[in-house]
Amino acid sequence: MKDKSAVILVFTIIGVVAGVVGGLLFGGHHLDDVTRASWTSDEHFKFWLTLVKFPGELFVRGLKLLVLPLVVASMICGVASLGNLRDMGRMGRRTMIYFITTTVFAALLGVALVTTIQPGAGVDPEAVRGTIGSASSESAIIKTVTTEQSKPVIDRILDVIRELVPSNLVEAALELKMLGLIAFSLIFGIALTMVGERGKPVLAFFDGVNEAVMKMVYLLMYCLPIAVASLIAANIAGSNNLLDQLVALSKYVLTVLAGLGIHLLLVLPAIYWIFLRRNPFQYLIGGAQALLTALSTSSSAATLPVTMECCVVNNGISRRTSSFVLPLGATINMDGTALYEAVAVIFLAQMLGHSLSGADIAIISLISIMASIGAAAIPSAGMVTMVMVLDAVGMDPMAGITYILAIDWFLDRFRTAVNVAGDTIGAAIVDDLEKRDASRKTAAPATA
Repeated sequence: MKDKSAVILVFTIIGVVAGVVGGLLFGGHHLDDVTRASWTSDEHFKFWLTLVKFPGELFVRGLKLLVLPLVVASMICGVASLGNLRDMGRMGRRTMIYFITTTVFAALLGVALVTTIQPGAGVDPEAVRGTIGSASSESAIIKTVTTEQSKPVIDRILDVIRELVPSNLVEAALELKMLGLIAFSLIFGIALTMVGERGKPVLAFFDGVNEAVMKMVYLLMYCLPIAVASLIAANIAGSNNLLDQLVALSKYVLTVLAGLGIHLLLVLPAIYWIFLRRNPFQYLIGGAQALLTALSTSSSAATLPVTMECCVVNNGISRRTSSFVLPLGATINMDGTALYEAVAVIFLAQMLGHSLSGADIAIISLISIMASIGAAAIPSAGMVTMVMVLDAVGMDPMAGITYILAIDWFLDRFRTAVNVAGDTIGAAIVDDLEKRDASRKTAAPATA
């Protein structure tokens, strides 16, 4: 799979280059302003622009198609992997507390950076909307949210809580109300582990669904180079303020990388030092092979064997702790993905002139955390779950994926490395706490 991922990466980079060159030539950016304005306003240009963007639109529709089965099956299997929650013990509780805490930190860090730096500010929203909408058969770029915006903040927050308990599961699935589906999947997974043997056939079914959907995502990724070339070419060709958009996109990339760097080099090491009082960077160096593998494969799942070997052999983590914490972390602990999705959605809102209230930002933070938990441990799965985050604040997913897809292949590698680093730090902390408990139990009879 590593070789296939490398091939996809190479062709994706080629697709990026082809899309940029094709968009510049097709859009007439090399022509003078008068000639280019005449060319881009022509009906023939709009017709061909529609055809150029069509493969990218199909790819985005494929991503949206996989959201529901991917999130539901992945979350049910992830929760079920804990075993019976009544017997999970201290290790399970400590692991879950660590995962939730670091994911929350990552999402809040992303929100703080993107609202402070504002990488999407300074771009003409109308020009951006015109670029995206020029060849799209989707709904309007910004959905009609006047009614929602007029509600008091407390009502909007309560609406989010209400969505956690959908009155009709089928309706929630049809309307892709992911918050309720995530909550149901979590509770359903817990219930299956509690019914014992009778729940195993159902778990086996969802495990098979999860594997099949992840395989479909892998297959869809083979279309990524064509989709990237298609969307980039269409965006550049139809853009009237190309330079401003490129500057904004560069700021966005730097914002994401800054957030991931802070989380990797400051937040996680600080947590490690607080609990273990040892050099965190020496520990990270011991896991460098796993981080490099994550950078090359963009997959926590593909990196898992290397991650376990680094923890056990290089850093002295017990096999028992590694076997529990790391597979679970590869499924549900996605610090980098939570940070990335929070930054991406707010960046797109800034570019499109979509005003976000405090309640909107709180919703984005919450759903980014939950969406990251539902993301599969495979390349670019964060793109799939981002659909629900965009939809939560009334933004058309087509508007978001169109821009983010162009550089997702690059950022995906770094956020996967942060995900893996978070897993290894968690294994070290849980293992140390377990050893302390074992030492106290051993010392207690001796002192008695």
